[in-house]
Amino acid sequence: REAGRRESSLLVIAPAWPEPPAGFVLRPDGACALYVAAPLESAVCARGLHAWEAWDRALASGSAASGRGATAVVDGGSGAQWRLKTMRRGGRLAKVWRDRYPSARRLVATLSASVEAQTRGVPTADSVALIVKAGAGGLVRGAMAFEEIERSDDLARLVLRGAATRADLAATIDAVRAMHD
Repeated sequence: REAGRRESSLLVIAPAWPEPPAGFVLRPDGACALYVAAPLESAVCARGLHAWEAWDRALASGSAASGRGATAVVDGGSGAQWRLKTMRRGGRLAKVWRDRYPSARRLVATLSASVEAQTRGVPTADSVALIVKAGAGGLVRGAMAFEEIERSDDLARLVLRGAATRADLAATIDAVRAMHD
C-alpha cells in the first residue's frame, strides 16, 4: 500500500489496485484508479472522466433512475453516448453499505464479468470504464460507464409501465442463462 492523502480530515490510504481485465488499462492516481477500455482511453480522458469529481458532477446532473440508483448519459464522441452509473450494493446489508465496498476487487470483478460476457457473445452493453475511489476506513466507491444502446429500456421499467412482452421476458431469460452458462 502506498501512503495516501488527507481527505475531509481523515487519512485515506490508496490501496494496491487489482489488475484490469483484458483490453483495459489501469490509470492509478493516488486514492483513485481508472480502469478504461484501451481504445477509448483518450476519449475518456478528453471528457475529464479520468477524475472522480467529473463522474460525481455528471451523475449528480443525471435524472434517469434505473436499478439501484440514478444514471447519467454523457457524450462519448463520434456519435457514441455513454451511460454512467454509481455502483451500489444489494442484498440485506444494502442500507448499511449503500455504495461502499471493502475493497476494489468486487468492482473490478464486475467489470471483468461484463468484459467476459461480451467476449462470449452475451448481448450486453460494451464496458467503457470503471473509476474507483478509496475513502476513509479503507472502503471504496465506484462508478462504471457503458456504451448506451439506442432505443433500449430496462426490463424493470417495461414491467412498471405494463409494456413488457413475452419476447422481452424470453430475451432476458436467454441473456441470464447465457451469462450463467
